[in-house]
Amino acid sequence: MSMSSPVLGNHTKGCGTVAHKPTRKQLHNRRGASSLLSPTSHLVGKNNRRYNTACSASASSSSSEAERAPRCEWHAPEGLQCLVESSQSAASGASESFSPARAVGALARTTSTEEAMRNALARSAERCRARGGVPVTVMLPLDCVDQTGLLRYASQRWFEHALKSLKAAGCSGVMVDVWWGAVERSPGEYDWAPYRQLLEQVRRAGLRLQVVMAFHACGGNVNDTVNLPLPRWVLDAGDDDPDLWYTDRGGNRNRECISLFADEQSSILGRTPLQCYEDFMRSFGDAFERDLQRGGAISEVLVGCGPCGELRYPSYPEALGWRFPGVGEFQCYDKRALASLAEAAEEFGQPEWGLGGPDDAGWYNAKPHEASFFAYGRWNQEYGRFFLGWYGHQLLAHGERLMGVADRALRSRFPHVMFGMKCAGVHWWHGLESRPAALTAGYCPLPLSRASELLGVENKDGDQGEGDEEDEEEVENDKAVVESVPFYTALARLFNQNRMQLAFTCVEMAATDHPAEFACAPESLLREVRLAAALEGVSVLGENALEVYGRGQFNHLALERMVTASRPISVSWHEYSKATSAREAILNKAAVISAERDVTLPPLTGLTFLRLSMEMMRADYVDPWSTFVRAMNNPSRGASSPGGANNNISTTADENLNTKPSDEKISV
Repeated sequence: MSMSSPVLGNHTKGCGTVAHKPTRKQLHNRRGASSLLSPTSHLVGKNNRRYNTACSASASSSSSEAERAPRCEWHAPEGLQCLVESSQSAASGASESFSPARAVGALARTTSTEEAMRNALARSAERCRARGGVPVTVMLPLDCVDQTGLLRYASQRWFEHALKSLKAAGCSGVMVDVWWGAVERSPGEYDWAPYRQLLEQVRRAGLRLQVVMAFHACGGNVNDTVNLPLPRWVLDAGDDDPDLWYTDRGGNRNRECISLFADEQSSILGRTPLQCYEDFMRSFGDAFERDLQRGGAISEVLVGCGPCGELRYPSYPEALGWRFPGVGEFQCYDKRALASLAEAAEEFGQPEWGLGGPDDAGWYNAKPHEASFFAYGRWNQEYGRFFLGWYGHQLLAHGERLMGVADRALRSRFPHVMFGMKCAGVHWWHGLESRPAALTAGYCPLPLSRASELLGVENKDGDQGEGDEEDEEEVENDKAVVESVPFYTALARLFNQNRMQLAFTCVEMAATDHPAEFACAPESLLREVRLAAALEGVSVLGENALEVYGRGQFNHLALERMVTASRPISVSWHEYSKATSAREAILNKAAVISAERDVTLPPLTGLTFLRLSMEMMRADYVDPWSTFVRAMNNPSRGASSPGGANNNISTTADENLNTKPSDEKISV
């Protein structure tokens, strides 16, 4: 989208550029570019062919300019005009009158188009956040790149129009799944051509690209409208070693993604899954090195680590018959999972507990009252706490391993790019104490010992100075109260240690969307996650779990919820104190909570909207969509922020948590 400027004006139409033909007198008297730049002054920098031709002072300079010209033109994105206006201000005090062409010429000599565009794109989301807004990113269709490596929408006019429309509405970027099965169709050979082509389309539209390292297959889950399998050679390796796949109690193998219990097994043509993931990400870094630099076209990398790219077990696969709101099944019956469980049970002193998961946890579509493990409290007895602690610990350890892989392959080379992982919003049955659907997905409370071990927190058993005895006694009292650590508390701590953002779904949902007997509680779940993240200084990216449009209209209520959920929200002091106590128990600290006041959580860092389609480009969708994006970008529009809170939670260090609430500032 081209942006108008009070200085430069706007002379664009559609994808091309309207070049005003100079008069014969202008051509004869030309002493530079000043007489030609005014009508096409929105074309700035070395990368535009027409600009270079007009600005060439001699034949020698024109040849060097032509070498630097890219294959296609672009329209100056918002933010570049700020540079021109700055040049105008600086020139206003000069002895000679200001000329827009002279300012643009000076800018072109000092800043390349590529650099200017990178800076402008990078500032777009930053400006949105600075005014309290939440940048909006839109997911591209799942099959943008298919399993043969074809960019399906490259020549489709609706797609090009859609990208420009998103920019015009105020979106900051788009998100695409980078499919393992589409890129590495042969082991060690990576075809990045379709994603390079897509990136150029996105760049021309003035948007940035968020990428998901998609080490999973598409198909067989909610919202999966296409089929994109894992690479054929990975599937062949799974045929040779069926325990590469997650396995349920009935022996069903799930070929959507590789089991976390096989992370370090050299079962894929001599490589481990982790080595495959690392090689893939290194190749991605090599192929897109320029775009991963500071301010490049790629704004963020989400590391896929499970089904649907989420950090969880595949406990509710539609391909195996699951339907909402079934509790799902534990996925711990491949041989490596059973070996790990047996080892943990032996260490715990109960070897008989290592023979498998609970045999009374129901089936995929069971309701909680139909499974005695959940209905009669076995989940919270000694065996249940042991098993769930092991199950959740393995999931978090898998996430930590993948964080390490991403750090070695990409972050160490591109420290300015944001990295993140996604967790699922398992909101059904969340209103029950047992939360059975979350437990089968791996979102289990962790015993303090396991949480401390995973997060590298040592017990204070060393030498103590004077006055430490009282602190130690307070810590022990906290431990007596907090027997286990909520999963999201441990998760947020892990994300903090690895400098990862947390992407979380279900921001558009409400408990009233579902029958009361399903005990759905998406609002409560989102608050819990945001609170745990805020205490650790972890940024949260929101995402709607289901599409919110269809049959010619948007679900306006869902859009309003997304706006409200993205803003600062208030949580009760009871919720805050409970979360703080759990966090401090991990850190072997005593929580100091001195006043009873509600607190306000910071806004989301961004929102990813699911999903772009041809239907979304219908004329009757334009107004509600534009209104929604404006409300997200500008906090003065749309739903107002909840009030009545006396405390702000923001991001910073641990010592801020022990101040009085009235002084507390822990902002994300």
